Amino acid sequence: MRLVDYTLVKRATLRDLRGGRLSRQEVCDAHPELLRAARNVGDRSVEECACYVVEVCTECFWNHLTQCYLLGRRHAG
Repeated sequence: MRLVDYTLVKRATLRDLRGGRLSRQEVCDAHPELLRAARNVGDRSVEECACYVVEVCTECFWNHLTQCYLLGRRHAG
């Protein structure tokens, strides 16, 4: 499995938010579907797919891509 971790990007975004270089409106803009997914548990999928791990605050709409990876038969093991 190939994994891309976006932790450093998240830290930089939070640093820029705290430092006033980004506004809360710029970083708290989660798409309604991300909010829905954050509130509800999805179903298992047997198809091969790209997976995205996203942190979402359902109160202020903060969202951040944490990880992405491929999942499925070709990527097992």
